[in-house]
Amino acid sequence: MIQPVNTSYKTMMWELAERLFPIHRSILGEGYQQSLDIINEYIPVETLAYTTGTQCGSWVIPQEWVVEEAYIEDMNGNRVIDYATSSNLQICQRSIPFEGVVSRAELLEHCYWREDIDPEAIPCLISYYKPFWGFALSQNQFKTLNDQQYKVVIRTKFYDGHLRIGQFYLEGESKEEIIIDSYLCHPSIGNDNISGVVVATALMHLLRTLPKRRYSYRLLFPPETIGPIVYFHQNKHVRENVLGGITLVCVGDSGQSYHFRKSRGGETIIDRAMQHSLKHSGFSHTVENFTVVTGTSGNEKAYNSLGIEMPVSSLRRSTIGTYPEHLTSKDNLDLIRPENLVNTLEIVWGALFVAERNAVYQHQYIGEPFLTGLGIYPVMKKHSDRIAWDFLLAFADGKHSLLDIAEKANIPVTDFDVPIQMLCEKQQLKRRL
Repeated sequence: MIQPVNTSYKTMMWELAERLFPIHRSILGEGYQQSLDIINEYIPVETLAYTTGTQCGSWVIPQEWVVEEAYIEDMNGNRVIDYATSSNLQICQRSIPFEGVVSRAELLEHCYWREDIDPEAIPCLISYYKPFWGFALSQNQFKTLNDQQYKVVIRTKFYDGHLRIGQFYLEGESKEEIIIDSYLCHPSIGNDNISGVVVATALMHLLRTLPKRRYSYRLLFPPETIGPIVYFHQNKHVRENVLGGITLVCVGDSGQSYHFRKSRGGETIIDRAMQHSLKHSGFSHTVENFTVVTGTSGNEKAYNSLGIEMPVSSLRRSTIGTYPEHLTSKDNLDLIRPENLVNTLEIVWGALFVAERNAVYQHQYIGEPFLTGLGIYPVMKKHSDRIAWDFLLAFADGKHSLLDIAEKANIPVTDFDVPIQMLCEKQQLKRRL
């Protein structure tokens, strides 16, 4: 069932990952637009911009944020922590400005470190919606803070601007559409979620190559949680045509299994197609029902929330929060494997093959047709070669979809390509939907 892709996509995804990784991104800011500009070199992404202060339900779009410099010095002028020469995770995301001399005790109230991770790893500290100044430190950095006083300088700016969402719409034969989503708001963190962004980009690049598409496809690169909410409130008409969708998160690491989470309803064409593709991929995987537990969910929680109710599922390799490098400076490009990006791309590409093929066929024969007499009976080397033919002829009743039939037969949808083509040519089948 795996749908192989050209080896050039491995190169493309890795090149894009290397270009995106160094950029300091947050939910709003210059880094977000810079990242979209780079992606636009691979696929034509338009930037949707929504103004600071815009009310979207109970959410209000905040100001943009930029870091000019941030450091901690001892009283001799030695910089013990410096954002400019370290990871951009060193500063609390959306930290307010602060300058002054503080005691060690006060400084530690504004520093965050974790004892359960690599002692050199810097965790990601986020304070998106509550004013706070602070730094994230590795354990080793924390252990060096032994002086009684320190000078702290955080020069950040907040200004009225825009929340940006990248969008790329590919029109198909039908207005019914499938959402492809991946959030772009994290700073330099590789698996969560540069991996998802580069696979989503490659997927849309592949979709562009199809001579025709049954469905329309909409790629969205919003900031996490607030992005889907803002997008819906500003584009409510889109929901009318959405059949389903998938958000790609943490899909490049070497976790032992893929983890697929169904949409809230669990029965969209993408829910079913993804499960079909995974089942026949040969990769270990789990399938779980939709859940809203904080810390385990990405954008799918916002898309499926009451009032929005866009049925988006999610695919991960390692689940959010289950690997020690997650949301730390160790979640870098060393954690991502280019071959795992390719595997993910091929699995999702396979699912879209299923969705595109999932038509309903109506038989035009009375009783099982005499295929030999029609000149289309294939040469069979073993009984299993007959499975696709037997099940198609038995269940092409105008009610069962091709995916229904494939699931009954327990074979990939693509195994029906030749039987369908030949039976339609001989007017034994007619496509209904």
